[in-house]
This record gives sequence, C-alpha cells and structure tokens, in this order.
Amino acid sequence: MPLSECSEPAVSHPISDYDAVTVRLQKSPHDPESWKSLVDLAETSKEPLRIRHTYDALLKQYPNTAAAQLAYVDHLLQKNDYSDAEELLNKYLRTSTSVELWIYYLRYVRQANTGTGPESHETIRNAFNFALDHIGQDRDSGSIWAEYISFLNSTKASSTWDNEQKVDALRKAYHKAIQIPLDNIEDLWRNYGVFETGLDKTAAMNFRQDLTPAYMRARTVLRQLSVHLQGLGTTGDQSKLFIPALPTFSPQERPLIGRWKAYLKWEESNPLEIEEKRTLNSRIQMAYRKAIVRMRYYPEIWFMAYSWNALIGQDEALNILKAGLEANPDSFVLTYAYAELLERAELKKDHRDYAEVHAVYMRFFRVLRAHLTHLTDAAAASESPVEEPIRLDATGTNGISNANANTTEAAPAPAPVTRNHAELIERKQQYSNTWINYMRFARRAQGQHACRDAFRKARSDEYIGWEVYEAAAMSEYRCNLNDGWMVASRIFEIGMKKFATNVAFVLSHLSFLLTVNDEDKARALFEGVIGKFTPQEAKPIWEHWSRSQYQYDDLEAVLELERRMAKVYPNGVFLFSR
Repeated sequence: MPLSECSEPAVSHPISDYDAVTVRLQKSPHDPESWKSLVDLAETSKEPLRIRHTYDALLKQYPNTAAAQLAYVDHLLQKNDYSDAEELLNKYLRTSTSVELWIYYLRYVRQANTGTGPESHETIRNAFNFALDHIGQDRDSGSIWAEYISFLNSTKASSTWDNEQKVDALRKAYHKAIQIPLDNIEDLWRNYGVFETGLDKTAAMNFRQDLTPAYMRARTVLRQLSVHLQGLGTTGDQSKLFIPALPTFSPQERPLIGRWKAYLKWEESNPLEIEEKRTLNSRIQMAYRKAIVRMRYYPEIWFMAYSWNALIGQDEALNILKAGLEANPDSFVLTYAYAELLERAELKKDHRDYAEVHAVYMRFFRVLRAHLTHLTDAAAASESPVEEPIRLDATGTNGISNANANTTEAAPAPAPVTRNHAELIERKQQYSNTWINYMRFARRAQGQHACRDAFRKARSDEYIGWEVYEAAAMSEYRCNLNDGWMVASRIFEIGMKKFATNVAFVLSHLSFLLTVNDEDKARALFEGVIGKFTPQEAKPIWEHWSRSQYQYDDLEAVLELERRMAKVYPNGVFLFSR
C-alpha cells in the first residue's frame, strides 16, 4: 500500500495532523517517530479504512514488525473481520520470530475451539505443535511450552486419546523443553520431576539421570545466551512498536553491530551441541530473522544471513538478498552478491540470458547517481571546512592539478576539502569501481564486445573516474589477443582528453606505454605533461620515467635529464636514486 494512499483526498478545510504527518513521511520515509505518530493518529481517529491503510503502509516499509502485525490483526478481529484477520495472521506467522504473535495465534485457536470433543482437542494440539515447531527454540517461548504441557495435563481420556497416549505426549514435551535454554527451564525441570515421580519413583530417577546432562547444558547455555542478548532489544516487552532507524555509524552504534555479529556467530557455533540438523538450522534461522528485523538498515547483517543460508543450501538465500536490497538499495555488498547469484544461475542453463543481471546493475547505477547528484549539490553549497582539512595527495584521487605550475614561485598549498567534498570523492571512486565490476561481468559472461558496450555506456556518465578508462584499456590489452594493445592505447589517449591533469591516470598511461615498449609515445607523453604539474605532483612521474630510461646506470643521461627538469622546475629538486 503506497504511503500516498494513506492520506484522504484534498479538501478545502485546513490540513489535518494525520495528513501533515503523511506528507512528512513521503519526504522522509525512514523517520521512526513520524511513523509512530501516524499510527497513533490513525488509531485515535477510529476510522477503519484509515487504520488499515496506515498499517499496510507501515508493514510495507518495515516488514515483520511484530507489534504492528499484532495491532493490525487485533483491529480486524475487533471489527469482526475474521476472514481478513486469519489471512493476515497466516501470512505473518510464516516468517515471524515473535513469541507474542504466536501466543496471540494460540489464544485465537483456543477461543475458536472451546468444545471438549476430540476434534477440538486435536485442533488445539496441532496448533501447539505448529507453534513450537517454529518458535519453540526461542528463549522466551517457555510460557508456550508450559501452556502446552498444562493443556495436555488437563485433557481427559477419550475414545481417541487414552491415558497412555497422554503420558507419552507429556513426557515427549518435557524431554524437548528441558533441553532448550528457556527462560523458565528450572520450573519445567522441577515440574518434570514431579510428573515422573507421580508415575513411578524408580523410573523417575532413571529418566532424570539420563536427561540431567542435557538439562545442565541448556542451563549453562541460557546464561551465555542472556549475556549475548543484552542490549539487542530482543527481550522484554515486545508489544511496544519498534521501528528501526537509519544508521548514523556513530561510536554508539558500532558496539551494537559487533554484539549482533558476535551473537549470530555464537549461534552458528552450536553451543547446545544439537545433532539434528533440522533443529539446529531452525534455531540459527530464527536468530538471523530477528537480526534482519532489528538491524534492517545494516547490509552486513543481511549479508551474513544470506551467506549462512547459501552455505547450508537453503532456498531462502535468494529471498534474503532481494529483501535486503529493498531495504538497502545502495548496498554494494548485497548488489554484488545478488548479481553473482543470478550470473551463476544462468551458467547452469543451456540457453543463457543475462538480462536480469544487467538490470540489477542498471538499477544500482540509478541509485548511486541519485546519491552523487545530491552530494554534488551539497558540496557546491558547502563552505565550512572540516576541523582537520583533508588535503588530497598526488596519487591521483582528486583529478585536479595546477595548470600554471610552470613558475618559479612555490605552489600554493591545496585548498581544504569540506566533508561533503571528501565524501563526494570517495563515492565517485566507489561508483567507478561499480562500472568496472559491470564491465568485467559483461566480458566474463558475454565476451569482449559486451565489455566494450558497457564501457561505451560508462563514458557517457559524468561521474565516472579515470579508473574506468584504465580498466577498459587493460581489459583489451590482456584479453584481446589480436589488436588488444592498439585498442588499449587508443582508450588511454581518449582518457587523456579528460584526465590529463590527473597524476594517477598519467602514471598508468605512461606505465602501459613502457610495458608495450612504445618508447616514442611514452617520451611524448612524459614531455607533454610534466610541465603541467607542481613539483610535488610531477615527482612520481619523473621517477617512473627516469627508472625506466636509465636502468643501465647511464650517469650522463641521468645528469642531462636532471638539467632539463631543473629548467622546468627551477625550485624543484629531482635527484634520481640509483
């Protein structure tokens, strides 16, 4: 449900608080406080359609938000809309890790089956088994286990349920529960002792003796688990609406990310020593599902969830990547992983079509370009420098040089770079790397012609850097066995029209010409650009050229070159270290 549909048609009277918050969320859809305000205003209005639209929009933006799911289903049931309520409840329960939601489901089933006949009994028992199969490994599911045991205990014998079956069901439930680190494990262990002793004291001792190691392990793991879960927000009152905020990567957030990663790795290590793969995977899966709900805007958590699912061969891996990219469309790691997954899937087919992989990259370029446009505007409007000015060195990341460097006066110090400028430079480099990855995919999947097509698209993009030209040139040189070096040389020449003042690109071009033994072009390049840089910028170019030309210790030639450089840079010191 689009957020725009939450607001009602424009009318002549002043805009309502609800409409005002809706407009604010259309501009800032990741504002948790505005979402909470919208829910409160919708609930206060008592208007069923508005409430439904609000919860639909909220759960589209933040899927698996348990408190919102509970409130939404409860709202429908209060309006006697049982069909929609049951449909939503079934949908939510498929992936829910909320103990509260499962308790709500069990309560609903029991209220709908108040009869004492065998059919009602079987329906409720199946509902408990269904819930415990999904959520029974959760630390806070102890109340469900206790309620299930209480239900079995209160069940009377019938033609389809005799006392022996009842005892077996109770014993099976106790045996499962006391091997899980539940918050009420000690009460369950004590109640189990009472249950077995009431049947047979001798047998009770044997049963408890056999289960004591598993119980003690679960109790130990419970203490470790409680430490891991501190501060993660997965315990306590989960009925309050929690909406994850965008990360600020502040010092306060870093420990939270570290704690989540440590907890997930701990769960993967199987501290309970569970031998049954299905149970172990279910437990770890539950931990990852909780993590991506709470840490929705942290791509590294999504990538961990994807990697683990892919490792054990779960079909959910692909869905995790898709959902992660919906939440984090600008994530490099998730985009590359998704593109690689699609590419590998195509390799298994007889007739390969990489259109979907191309579409992934095109979408990603649109997202990154939008960010770059925003940063460019912000950098243009920014005037205040950072506390410690960031000065760009001569390695070529800035793409800026002093065209009037051929002077006897000392070059002025580089201007301070604002934070927006620094971020813009970094983002442009990342953007160029994305184009390079795309070109490599095109060549790997569809050949050098596809790589050239990708490079042609890149050249029309205003934000790409010199690295893209270098990558395209070297791809031709290394992969085109016919005229690769000629095509590569042409690409470098085209790049010089745009990056002639970039030290790193000039160095790359010079190195390539020397590699292919094109000394004439290398000398022409060196002599054509060397006077356009400041002494500090020109030094690496001079050193690279001098090393290549005078590797045979031709002292006279070295001195001659130094005399020539002294004329170009009267105040620059260029001494070739032999």
